[in-house]
Amino acid sequence: MADTHSAAPSPRVADLFRAAITFALCFGALEGLEAALLRPVPQIQAAGKVSLDILWVSPVSHLVVNLSIAVVCAAAYRLGLRLAPRLAVMAFAFFGSLGVILYSAAIGPIASVILAAGVAVQAGRFAPRIFQWRRLWRLVATLAFLIAGAAAVIRGQAIARTTASNDRATARNGRPNVIMLVLDTVGTEYLSTYGYSEPTTPTLDRLASEGTLFAQAYSASSWTLPAHASFLTGLLPSQNGVRRWDRLASSQLQVQEVLHDAGYATGAFIGNTVNVLPEWGFDEGFDTFDVYDWRTLFARTTLGRSLRRELRRLNVDMDSTPPASVISGRFLRWLDGVGDRPFFALVNYMDAHDPYGPPGRRPDLRILDWYRHAPSATVSVELKQAYLACLRDLDRDLSSLIEMLARKPWWDDTLLIVLADHGEDIDAGRFDHGFDLRMDQIHVPLILRFPGRIAAGARIEAAVSTMAVAATIEALTGTGQPRQLPGRSLLEPPDAPAVISELEIPTTTTGFLSSVSGDYHYIRNTESGVERLYQFRADPGEQRDLARDPASQSVLDRLRQTVSVRLPSVAVR
Repeated sequence: MADTHSAAPSPRVADLFRAAITFALCFGALEGLEAALLRPVPQIQAAGKVSLDILWVSPVSHLVVNLSIAVVCAAAYRLGLRLAPRLAVMAFAFFGSLGVILYSAAIGPIASVILAAGVAVQAGRFAPRIFQWRRLWRLVATLAFLIAGAAAVIRGQAIARTTASNDRATARNGRPNVIMLVLDTVGTEYLSTYGYSEPTTPTLDRLASEGTLFAQAYSASSWTLPAHASFLTGLLPSQNGVRRWDRLASSQLQVQEVLHDAGYATGAFIGNTVNVLPEWGFDEGFDTFDVYDWRTLFARTTLGRSLRRELRRLNVDMDSTPPASVISGRFLRWLDGVGDRPFFALVNYMDAHDPYGPPGRRPDLRILDWYRHAPSATVSVELKQAYLACLRDLDRDLSSLIEMLARKPWWDDTLLIVLADHGEDIDAGRFDHGFDLRMDQIHVPLILRFPGRIAAGARIEAAVSTMAVAATIEALTGTGQPRQLPGRSLLEPPDAPAVISELEIPTTTTGFLSSVSGDYHYIRNTESGVERLYQFRADPGEQRDLARDPASQSVLDRLRQTVSVRLPSVAVR
């Protein structure tokens, strides 16, 4: 029997490129659909969430690969390599299917490669028929139309959401604006505003002089996801359900929803593209949620993840975090369209988070690949100095933002809140957070500025929780009676005997509870039962554990009781 494949006419270079585009759109659409379907699953791609824009970004990433292969194979074909078209089809099928298989990490990398190789072999067998199929361009056109349509629908929904917000908007009518500036990974120990010897934060110093500074403010947790969930809901992680990689339930009321329902324009402008995302439930009540861009999304495709990993070995970050100036620029452009409406803006800055600086000035990324494992003294000094430089840069960018806002006619009728979600372990040399509830990770800055409503230059020494921010906003904006959010305003006397923080480390079964009262800080490991007690004012580095000191037993018993309702039944050690 004659070999029909050998009798087939030789493919043209145009056929090769047509096949490249077809395979790219097919496999790119599959990977994009896979990514979109996995968005609500916390356990999958927990640190790589994506927006629905991935439906067009993923096909584009596959196009980049296939067109590169097609160029090389076309050149080889013209030079006389007759197998080049068949090899090109096999490469299109291999890399395309590998991207789809690897995205979810459902099977191991070796098994993924073997499966993709099988797909490539089968595609190579049918290569002549693929080149002869004259309806291929119809398939390309159909896929391109569907992908472009999906992108248009996604963009259209965003426009419709903003339009609906404009339609229901009401005039300010004396209602104050609210701006919440969240300084991601900024503890208090290196802020001149909180007593650090060097002038690291003159802008925060100035804002504190114009408003009220809370000297003992504590986050509800020591990493971003539960910390943000807590100060937006007014509830502890155990109460709002965000303990590890958990989505904030749509039934859980957040402060922006209260303001949105009261006619406020609401916008979020986020630098943290891992933990402060719509996919974690934070978009409820926001008209605009600005967090993703094409670069971030490309870095989360299979190709992007692989490329980013390899580039990091060369000290190149393909998806560096936008600096504060970029985040502020997005916020200010949004403000131009708000008009005379009252608004609430959540602005998250990542400048102080690792890798501790912009390209060209940060530490070598290859250091950061192993810095969690006891960095040397020299590396520790380098990382600390880089962190301090980040704080200074962030403060300068905040100064520029405040100068622009101060020119607005509504500036003095605006509640400005500056806080952090958590701190960073610097002095102990860990250069991380979210692994304990020590002071360096939960003691955070908190400043409120609201001329005529909040005292200027005041300093509150009482221990408070950042969870009280939500109730404070509701109280000062007068959006509803009775109040809908839990807790007491920061302007009211505290009614709890201690400030509680919670931590459940996402990748382990280990958890911690923390209680701060007076001069004492109590920490308990909820898995092992091990307790620690520090007198943090006299021992700011928390070096001396008083849990075994007989003279401290009455304090230990009292603080143990403040967290007893949240403790599992595990023996105290």
